[in-house]
Amino acid sequence: MNVRRAQCFAVVVAVFCTAAVAAEPRISDSEIRQRMVRESVASFLGTSCPCPYSVARDGKLCRDDSAYARGRGGKLYCYEHDISEAMIKQYRAQRGLN
Repeated sequence: MNVRRAQCFAVVVAVFCTAAVAAEPRISDSEIRQRMVRESVASFLGTSCPCPYSVARDGKLCRDDSAYARGRGGKLYCYEHDISEAMIKQYRAQRGLN
């Protein structure tokens, strides 16, 4: 009888967890853009100046000395406008955020 109760408990927990996941609000495109910018800057392996708004080792803003401003950032995204609708769609699909 205890096995039966455990199975029922597992089913109930699964149903509630599924309902909780389904009830999560959709993440806005703007929030995804912000996440993508943060992830991009955090994964940048170059200098201490990935973006114009980054702070250099001397405490000053990087501005024109940044990898982004010099075109050396590769796939570096510093601003939300760097992220296209297609990129957002791909990000959602890869992370199951549809």
